[in-house]
Amino acid sequence: KNIIQSVYQPRKALFLTFILYIIISYVFTLFAYNFFQDDFTVEDEDTNTKTDMCQSIWICFLSTFDFTFKYAGGLGGFLDENLKIEKDKVQFGRIFFDQLFNLLLVIIMVQIAVSYTHLT
Repeated sequence: KNIIQSVYQPRKALFLTFILYIIISYVFTLFAYNFFQDDFTVEDEDTNTKTDMCQSIWICFLSTFDFTFKYAGGLGGFLDENLKIEKDKVQFGRIFFDQLFNLLLVIIMVQIAVSYTHLT
């Protein structure tokens, strides 16, 4: 009963936090769609087919939202598997994108949501 109340009582704050998460995630999706679209291409080695996980902004948003928490390493872990590494070339844009995404969405937003449940 206490667990249900700790989520039910701050429901408005949790809902607004979720909306903020969606907005921030969408902003990251826009950057991913414009700058890192090639990293969202998944190759199936068995059939030699490629699947573009960022073919439209909507599909890119759904992929970003999906891989944030369930993929090992979050979105950066998914994108690293598909990264085309050029020798002696560091991709500072991807490093900055991955770290900022992880910091803002995974760490800070989750901590905000958890703090609401501890306040009650």
